[in-house]
Amino acid sequence: HHFFGKTFTDEHKRKLSISRRKHKLTSEHIKNSLRRKEMSSLEVKFKEIIDKIGLNLIFVGNGKIIIGRKCPDFIDEDRKICVEVFCKQHKQKFRNKSFEQWKNEREDIFRENGWTTVFFDETEIKEPIILTKLGGIEHS
Repeated sequence: HHFFGKTFTDEHKRKLSISRRKHKLTSEHIKNSLRRKEMSSLEVKFKEIIDKIGLNLIFVGNGKIIIGRKCPDFIDEDRKICVEVFCKQHKQKFRNKSFEQWKNEREDIFRENGWTTVFFDETEIKEPIILTKLGGIEHS
């Protein structure tokens, strides 16, 4: 990397920070940054259950689909449902916003684009709960 070994003044760092903030990532950038993302263990567990019970959901958390500059974990394209699978602890730890803000923001963005969002935390990755929350689905 061409910045390797260079040091910047605080003023320079501040200016770089400001210029980066103005730079919005395109859907293409977002897709590329997620392309190699593997499924988390929670997503794998969720996928095993939905496959077993025959739900028509596709993993798209690797950037396959971007909706309003956000990438859901799974989608049901026919019913326009986005599914987010997450560990509460992680969402609270890594974001500079509250967990509820994160949830509401994603829900709003997906809704604006015509999608319904269903959230599953680590305690809800169980067959009966998944069936209840995504109910009314015909088995294939």
